[in-house]
Amino acid sequence: MVEIDTDFVKNSYKNAISNYTNAANNIGLWKSEKYVFNKYFEKDKMILDIGCGTGRTTFSLYEMGYKNIVGLDLSEYMLTAARKISKKKGYNIKFIQGDVKELDFKDNSLDYALFSFNGIMQIPKKVNRIKALKEIRRVLKPNGIFIFTTHDRDEGEEFL
Repeated sequence: MVEIDTDFVKNSYKNAISNYTNAANNIGLWKSEKYVFNKYFEKDKMILDIGCGTGRTTFSLYEMGYKNIVGLDLSEYMLTAARKISKKKGYNIKFIQGDVKELDFKDNSLDYALFSFNGIMQIPKKVNRIKALKEIRRVLKPNGIFIFTTHDRDEGEEFL
């Protein structure tokens, strides 16, 4: 039996690059994500896009006018693809490799954090998910906002 740990998760994305690259180039934000980001995020504030992958949410936010954004992912494979897309689009977005359980940001330094597409559930073990949530709270400013998304619910207005 294979133990699901951080290295397993990190390496599991190696074979999924093309699917995630397609999403970054062709899908963009879900309607529900766009609604929430427009409602709660201000354009000039600092955003950390945790588990950014190849940049589906990062690029979409940037295109909507959110220029103070950093993409963070555990997988260097995903980040390499995100950087290539960013360069091709001519965007000035910083993408960094890191683990949400040990963020390399000062306490109370970020306005917003997001963790999209059920990324938080990719963290193996409940104790590590709790550690990640505490770490996100540590780096957010006192009135900072954390948004995480799960599978899309575009079926009706009640899900927005």
